Amino acid sequence: MAELGERVKQIRIAEEAERESKIAAENAALKAAQEELVRKQAFEEKMRREEEERKRLEAEEKARREEEERKRLEAEEKARHEAEERKRLEAEEKARREEEERKRLEAEEKARREEEERKRLEAEEKARREEEERKRLEAEEKARREEERKRLEAEEKARYEEEESKRTKIEMQQKEIAKKAGEKSMGKTISSKIPDGVLYAPGAEPAAIKNRIDRLFEKLDGAYPDKVVIGLHKDHKKWGETVTELYRQLGYPDGNAFLTAYGYSVGTGASGRPSSVDPDAIIAQLKKLYPEGTSMSSGDLQKAHPDIPWKSLQNKSNEYFGMTLTKYLAKEGILTSGRAIGPSGISDEKEATELVETLKKRYEGKDKPTELKTLIADNPDLPISSLNKVVSKLFGTTTAAYLTQNGVLQSNKGISDEDKLAAIEKALLERYKEKETLPGNVAQIKQENQDLKLSGIEALVNKVKGVPAKEYFTTLGILPVEKTAEEKLEEIISALKERYIGTSKKAYTISDLSTQNPDLAISSLKKLIKEVHDKTQTEYLSSLGILSEYDWQVAAKLEEERVNAQKAAQREKFKNDLPFEEMYRMYLESFKKQTVENHFFDINIPERAEKDKNSRNSDYRVGETTETTPDGFVINRGVSYGKPYVELHKYNGNAEVVEVPDYVTTIWDMSTFANDNIKKIILPEKVTGVNLRAFSENVRKNIADKDGLCIVGRFLVDYLGNTKSVTIPEGVEEITFCAFARNTSITAVYLPKSIKVIGNQAFAGCDHLAEVVFNSETEELDCIDYSAFGGCSALKKINLPKYINKLGDGAFNGCNIPTSNAGFEVVNNILVRYSGNDTIVNVPKGITVIGPNAFHGEQIKKIMLPEGVKTICNRAFNGLKSLSEVSIPESLETIESSAFSFCDKLLSVNLSGVTNIGAEAFQHCSSLKDVVLSERLESIESGVFSSCRALKSIGVKGSHGMIESVLPEELKVLSSSAFAECESLREITIPGSVQKIGVRAFYGCKSLTKAILQEGIEEIGEEAFENTTSMVSINIPSSVSNIEKDAFFRCNCSKEIAFPEIFCENKGYFGIPDDNNCFVENGILIRYASGKETVAQITDGVVVLEEGSLNGVFGGWGSSGVSQIILPDSVRVIRHENYGYSPKFKMNIPCGYLLQKRKLPIEPLKTLLSSVWKYAASMMDWVSIFIYQNSKQLYEYCTEAFAKAPNAFVTSALVTLGDKCKPSDVDRIGEAVFDLRKDIGQEFLDKFYAFAKEHKSKKAVSALAPFVSSSVGGELNAKKEYKNDIEEFCDKNYEKHEFERIMQKAGLNGKAFEKSGIKYSDRDEEVSSFVLECAILPYVGQLTEKPRNIGSYKTDYSTFSILENSDMIASKFEKASFETFIDNISKKAGGYDKPQIWIPVCRFGTGDQVKALISSMNGWTDWYSCGSSGRMGIMVCRGAIMLSDSREAMMYAEKCKCLDYYARLRGMTADTIRDTKLADFGFNGDGKKIYDLGNTIIEASVGDDLTIILFDTTASKIVKSLPKKGSDTAKYDACTADYSELKKNVKKVVKTRNDLLFECFLSGKKFDCASWTTAYTENPVLNKVAKLLVWAQGKQTFTLDDTGTIDSFGNAFIINPTEKIVLAHPLEMEDADVARWQKYFTERGLKQPFEQIWEPKIKGEVRDNRYTGCMIPYYRFLHQEKHGITVQDYDFHNQIEIGLQGCNASIERIDWARHSIDVKDRFEIKSFSVRSLNRRTNHIIYYLDKCTIFGRIEQDDDSSLQNLEGYTVAQIDSFLKFAIEKGSTKCTAVFLNYKNEHFADFADIEEFTLDF
Repeated sequence: MAELGERVKQIRIAEEAERESKIAAENAALKAAQEELVRKQAFEEKMRREEEERKRLEAEEKARREEEERKRLEAEEKARHEAEERKRLEAEEKARREEEERKRLEAEEKARREEEERKRLEAEEKARREEEERKRLEAEEKARREEERKRLEAEEKARYEEEESKRTKIEMQQKEIAKKAGEKSMGKTISSKIPDGVLYAPGAEPAAIKNRIDRLFEKLDGAYPDKVVIGLHKDHKKWGETVTELYRQLGYPDGNAFLTAYGYSVGTGASGRPSSVDPDAIIAQLKKLYPEGTSMSSGDLQKAHPDIPWKSLQNKSNEYFGMTLTKYLAKEGILTSGRAIGPSGISDEKEATELVETLKKRYEGKDKPTELKTLIADNPDLPISSLNKVVSKLFGTTTAAYLTQNGVLQSNKGISDEDKLAAIEKALLERYKEKETLPGNVAQIKQENQDLKLSGIEALVNKVKGVPAKEYFTTLGILPVEKTAEEKLEEIISALKERYIGTSKKAYTISDLSTQNPDLAISSLKKLIKEVHDKTQTEYLSSLGILSEYDWQVAAKLEEERVNAQKAAQREKFKNDLPFEEMYRMYLESFKKQTVENHFFDINIPERAEKDKNSRNSDYRVGETTETTPDGFVINRGVSYGKPYVELHKYNGNAEVVEVPDYVTTIWDMSTFANDNIKKIILPEKVTGVNLRAFSENVRKNIADKDGLCIVGRFLVDYLGNTKSVTIPEGVEEITFCAFARNTSITAVYLPKSIKVIGNQAFAGCDHLAEVVFNSETEELDCIDYSAFGGCSALKKINLPKYINKLGDGAFNGCNIPTSNAGFEVVNNILVRYSGNDTIVNVPKGITVIGPNAFHGEQIKKIMLPEGVKTICNRAFNGLKSLSEVSIPESLETIESSAFSFCDKLLSVNLSGVTNIGAEAFQHCSSLKDVVLSERLESIESGVFSSCRALKSIGVKGSHGMIESVLPEELKVLSSSAFAECESLREITIPGSVQKIGVRAFYGCKSLTKAILQEGIEEIGEEAFENTTSMVSINIPSSVSNIEKDAFFRCNCSKEIAFPEIFCENKGYFGIPDDNNCFVENGILIRYASGKETVAQITDGVVVLEEGSLNGVFGGWGSSGVSQIILPDSVRVIRHENYGYSPKFKMNIPCGYLLQKRKLPIEPLKTLLSSVWKYAASMMDWVSIFIYQNSKQLYEYCTEAFAKAPNAFVTSALVTLGDKCKPSDVDRIGEAVFDLRKDIGQEFLDKFYAFAKEHKSKKAVSALAPFVSSSVGGELNAKKEYKNDIEEFCDKNYEKHEFERIMQKAGLNGKAFEKSGIKYSDRDEEVSSFVLECAILPYVGQLTEKPRNIGSYKTDYSTFSILENSDMIASKFEKASFETFIDNISKKAGGYDKPQIWIPVCRFGTGDQVKALISSMNGWTDWYSCGSSGRMGIMVCRGAIMLSDSREAMMYAEKCKCLDYYARLRGMTADTIRDTKLADFGFNGDGKKIYDLGNTIIEASVGDDLTIILFDTTASKIVKSLPKKGSDTAKYDACTADYSELKKNVKKVVKTRNDLLFECFLSGKKFDCASWTTAYTENPVLNKVAKLLVWAQGKQTFTLDDTGTIDSFGNAFIINPTEKIVLAHPLEMEDADVARWQKYFTERGLKQPFEQIWEPKIKGEVRDNRYTGCMIPYYRFLHQEKHGITVQDYDFHNQIEIGLQGCNASIERIDWARHSIDVKDRFEIKSFSVRSLNRRTNHIIYYLDKCTIFGRIEQDDDSSLQNLEGYTVAQIDSFLKFAIEKGSTKCTAVFLNYKNEHFADFADIEEFTLDF
């Protein structure tokens, strides 16, 4: 019982406690409710007081504004009266002053004319005297030159006799020396037999030649220790060339004789001369056969002896004989035709006659050639090409004409077509008889046989044989027989099967196949499969397994059928020309179906298409569609300029005759016709224009007629001929863009009666065109377009038609048009230009057209136009700032665009007879007050009177007299901005004949008070009356059916306008605000116009804030005082640019907007949510927003908001989620809880963990477990056991959840880290997946965001850090297994789309993996296959490569100019890496690298020319390459791979080092002595480089040789360890020191990496006119950045800037190609100066000097080459070689004489610098 009583007692206590608890809870709830009620009442009371205060302030504000407005109006009225009085007085004073000024100017003008006449007479007399003096001096100069020529001939004869005497003496000396058998010379056994004619016997050579022989034999002894020379020219080409030069200099008959004389024997065999060819025996045989020689040509001799291997002899002729075979046969007396002609060729009439007689003998009884090229090719031994100068000078004709007259060439005028074709057939059969591969088509035959002139072969074959050329050549066997469709298909399918069946490569569509297989004719598959198998290509290829299937294949097929059906329907509708309205209706229907961005539910959106229909952009292409016809025509259709068009965009067919469909109206002008098969193009009459850019070059060649005229339809599009006189045939109506541009051959053009248009730049730059003749029956011309005859400087005669409807800008610019004494340049009846200085200009009578830009200058005040002028062209008087009066005759009918624009002082114009006024004709005539218009005027184009701010009166003069403030009754068109910003215009009446008032027609007419719109007007354009702030009265006639956007925006009386009923609901659209200053249309806020309010209240019912609708708040329409915006709860869409541009704005965002359970657009969220949490109703609302609007961009804003009250966030989250939440919602909150775990209290963290566990949120539970108390199942403070110290380190420093995020973002699977097979290096224990992740994933996680600025992908890179902890962990892994794992990751890494995976691969991978990545990156630049992701991937991977320690990464960093960054990552400098790691190739202390091949050992070292030299220690000789195999395969393979890398890397490093040292040479960079010594004395490769350069310490110079460091005297040089070292520069060296170093290098035959000691130094002052008038071709400026020359190409070659570092230069392009810049286009140096003469500017001056000299050499101009002082032997030698190469004989003589005179004591050297 006691126990029962105790239990009852406990139950009662529990019940009592529960009851008390419940009472307490109820009390607390009651208290909370009371507090809430008090808070709510307080809030309502506060709002009531604020509302009362607001109304009071508004009333006060309204009263204040009314008072201010009254005072303002009174002040304005007073100011207006004062201003009018002031202006009246000023006008009277101005008139008086102008009259006085006019009289003064007339007196001055009279005096000026008298002075000019006097000066003209004096100038003529002076010119006459100068001409007489010039002729006298020329006669004296001619006599002096004749005397000089005779003197030089006498000296030359004396020199020749002296040399002959000397040669005879030497020959006697040689014979004496040769008798001494067994004599040794230069360490060589001298042959006792020395050939006749040798100039110097062995041992008696000059010092320079002796040095070369010594160096040559030193090399030969190394290569041929047994003194048997085999295959010299094949194995050692340069040594062979040296032998050739030496035997020619010494007079030996050939190289064999030379080598034999010096103790060598020449072997034969496979590596030397072919054993079957003994040239000496062949020559001896021919001498026996022809002891007296033969008159046969070289070709006839070869035909007579087919058994002789002529081909081998010709190919090796230079090697065997040192000259061509024909020359050698002539020298040996075997060929005797023609007498010996001097080295310069034919020089007089006698030699020419002898050459003709020789040719006649050769062609006796044979077919004579018809072309000069054939004659020269058949007779290479005769100097036929040198006839030109003699024939031209003596006979005044061409070589071909001369030889035809003398019976050598056969005239082809009498040759029949049959004979022509037979000759071509014979030649082609002969050429293709032995060829293995035949041409593929006729075009290739023409390309390969250009000498046969086959351009018209198709027409010739068709005419003679009556068959196509392709069929004819196939019959002859020249073209292969065309494969059948089955064979073609089988060939392509076999290739595809090999690539796709059984491989990992996949293609899903035909487009994929085409992209992946550009080498196969995929485009032909459709036709072939249909023809052979009668199947679709997709069906057939899928059945073979070539195409892989998608699940949605059926859907794709249906979509394809739908698209085809839609295209067919469109074709049907467009078959006939649709009216504009029908086409526009179709466009509107397609527009409605488009998805409008940022619309989240259905609302009534206004039709934007209707706005676009008459938008300001008149070139807007509406509803463009594209289709491809079965014939291969790609057609675009749409509406442009309000008219339908049908454009031929591309022709993809193969027809030879192309007939363009008759419904086409325009031709696209970029390679529309590019198929080389096209021979003829037929255009329909509807085509309005076409030009040469529509046709490829080959197509233009094909369609050109025999005269070179490319005529397509009625258009002449190009001229390819070169005749002087061109007659254009009848039927041509238009000469199109650049058809004859820059043709320098034509002098006269005869135009047909049919011509209507001379197109844009049609004859521009034809600087020899002197005569243009129009047909006498041509009375009218539609147009002479822009610069049609621009630059025709020789044009003297042109008979223009009587009427020209349009004259383009600069039509005759640059033409040599005669100028009258008064300064008028007139062509026929057109005034082209006025160049006088008169202030009052009287245009002469007879002028009917004032040309474009005819008048210039600020002095002109008055212009008097004579009666008869009918047209004033565009910009004729544009910009005449002083023009105040112009007399317009009654005959004037047309004023074109901008004719008087910007005539600031023009006061009035009377246009009573003008019926056509062009756009902007009087724009910005800011003083224009009065305008009189014709009653017959039908159109006022756009901007005619815009910005005429003083315009007050517009009158119409007609039969009823003058009517003010009205527009003409016949006016039909009032275009855009016609009277915009006419700020003084007060009244206007617009007649009903005007259908539409144009866009902005009266915009900004601030004084306009009354506008009368008469019945008949149908449309009022966008912003037509905007900013008419004084408007009092305007009516809307009932005929108006359309009013466009903002037509009455800021119109003063807009709210009082009586609109027709149909417009009343959308007043906001027309620019009329509601009471809240909101412009609303159908629930859309279009604009908010801010006044002086501080709070902007958006009207209730607004659903959408249109893009930019709040610009008025943000100051877009003026200064705004708004600081807060209140949105109604109805708002559901906020578009871009409405989110507060200034932090002062507060926007009350309604929760109804934020709590939509749909995904809101990112743009509003990104901007709004950074501060919107302040206005959310509670934390629960904010959590709801976070859950509903699940976006990555939102996450950072949310966590920032939650961090301010983290515990409240958790509590609110648990309440908001509730019991029925989704695990995904818990995961979402859990992610934020994890990030805020350090701020959230432990109690709240545990609560959320328990909640997540209960609702089965695996992600949240897994992530939070380590931080949650063990009481709720967490792992906090739980003791852990670790296998090793690495696992403990990882567990304490890394979090698993972070790695899951990284893997999810990178697209990695965690299974990749499980069972990796990696073991620790110091124990037999497998690495756990978590430890492996700790090494790899921190590197992956460094990429938080891909780079965005992809425009700099070629140079930029992402930056990553070297992570010491991850590196330490990875260092514990076994190397082999870890490398295997990294290799597997690299193979699965994918490409540019997941570049972060490459970060650890580069850090821990091998050089081969880095190389593979670099190779892959080359393919990521393709925009069409990779897009922007590819370029992002490149930037990420470039940064990843910087983490690799491999040589490949270092080389790549150097190439990309990232080595400084690469070095900083490792705490080093770039120079340290270059001098140590990059230049370390494994050479030993002796500078050798040993390759053990098993059966032999090869030593590799770096030679003096910085290339790899191989020495075979077994054979004791230098070898060209490694042997083909070794006894030990493994060793051989390893050595071969290493040697291959060695060659490649040494070449790269040497090239890079050369560029680096060249920059140091120009900049004067100083090297620290210790680092220089380490790099250039201890490194074998860099040591070789250093030996080829001269270095300096202070004023002392030195270099390195095998003994150490030496000075220019050859003495030992001791380096000062405390002083910096620089590359020596001649500018800073003594002249004698430079000369000693030059001889040092030439005597040793050493080539420098760049011209160091050979660079001339500029002496004296650099004059500003040094290069005045110099022309330098473009290619000499291109890619010369290392020389300090930069080229900036802007605007598609239209603006090219050339910069010279350290210099001030103006360089202008003077040659202009048709469509693009040519590398040979010339640039003129207008001015030049240097800021200071230093190393770099010295180099630029030297480079420019060299360019100008090269230019003169090309012209063989020696007039300015007399002063070559300062140039070194290196430059003189390069000039000499260039002159010889170009055949410039005068310049060759100048350089040769200068070299012999100034550098005779220099040793001969082939090249002065190395070739990289």
